[in-house]
Amino acid sequence: MDQSINLRLEGGNTVIPSTHSIKVQPGDTIEFTSQDGDVDIKFVPDNAVEPGPKLGSKRVRVTVRKVPFEFRCFLIKPDQSRVGWSEQQREAGGTGDTGPH
Repeated sequence: MDQSINLRLEGGNTVIPSTHSIKVQPGDTIEFTSQDGDVDIKFVPDNAVEPGPKLGSKRVRVTVRKVPFEFRCFLIKPDQSRVGWSEQQREAGGTGDTGPH
């Protein structure tokens, strides 16, 4: 099953994903997109996904290897500053798991 998560920039410094919780299985693909900046996603654990083909700076596609995992979203703004997930801005991320959401 394919999942798509859109990232938007709110207030100039807050990254908000279209969902914070996705139901996935190993082998599923997830695509992260944004019109507000270049997409950068970090996964915890980092081996939870396998990177996919490079789709340009505003689209990132990965294949799920194992669940559960966290995704932490970042955007690179046109001025090259990087904004997104931090301990104080946990809303810029979410979780992937096999259970109901």
